[in-house]
Amino acid sequence: MTKKKIQTCTEEFRKEAVLRADKSGSNATSVGKEHGSFEIEVINQVVVLRSFGAWNVETAIHMRNDFQQIASKIANRPWACLVDLRSWELGGPEIWSPIERLNMWCDQNNQKLEAVVCSLLIQKHLLENAQKALLHSETEFFDNINKAKIWLNTKGYEI
Repeated sequence: MTKKKIQTCTEEFRKEAVLRADKSGSNATSVGKEHGSFEIEVINQVVVLRSFGAWNVETAIHMRNDFQQIASKIANRPWACLVDLRSWELGGPEIWSPIERLNMWCDQNNQKLEAVVCSLLIQKHLLENAQKALLHSETEFFDNINKAKIWLNTKGYEI
């Protein structure tokens, strides 16, 4: 077997392991190297998520785990989320499973509002599909961070 084939097999094994860990509900942060990044902070009862670069599944799982850990600290009362995608360059189809699982968790853990700031129409389209898991949360999309903050403020979530 050539070196290239070994790398390909290793990469395929890594992806399968990550997907198995995600489907099993594992809290493993990642199996391989992450691509893209994120920041999460809490301001009052608002979780702010900022996404950067092009994501792979490892980054999506890491974000989901960190987000749940941070949001669980304020989930005893209704809370909102501000998702800033202005610097996000999307990711492959494998990133959507952890994101959809996170949305289900948010829906079951007192999230009431989500303001999503997009810089690309494709971001809005893809996120609209993922938002279907938020049955008890109102979601609005914005092209400007200030408009998103104003909307959250008018709904009672100061940021």
